[in-house]
Amino acid sequence: MDQERFKGAIRSIYVAVTELEAAFPERRFTPDGHMVGSIGEAIAHHYYGVKLYPPGVARVDGEWQKRPIQIKATQGRDTYLKEPKEGDLLLVLHLMKSGEHKVVYFNDAMRVWKSREGVKVTKAGEKFVSFRQLNALGLPEVQE
Repeated sequence: MDQERFKGAIRSIYVAVTELEAAFPERRFTPDGHMVGSIGEAIAHHYYGVKLYPPGVARVDGEWQKRPIQIKATQGRDTYLKEPKEGDLLLVLHLMKSGEHKVVYFNDAMRVWKSREGVKVTKAGEKFVSFRQLNALGLPEVQE
């Protein structure tokens, strides 16, 4: 699938959301959860060459240049990080209704985890991290 068709497929989800919200203004039809995660994984594969693991693999979603990678996609300004192992990568994507995405963070996962020291771990074993906090780490993207 070429990039324009890929973006168009994502954009069509948001067109449907807009139509549903116009018809039912008291309801929210925001894509979330599993769908957004799967979109993020598809973007990681399509644009960045991430080899995806089968669903249900603990801790990571695939590998990039033989390094395990955790992929997080969100429409908001924050996400949750699973506890990584040394050497794991983290790719955080911000999804937009236009079908475009922005890379918020693409670098060492453990550095993010350690920067959140003192933050309470959720029942799912994750820590909250905002885009602002990711940007404060000042790490450049890993290079191909």
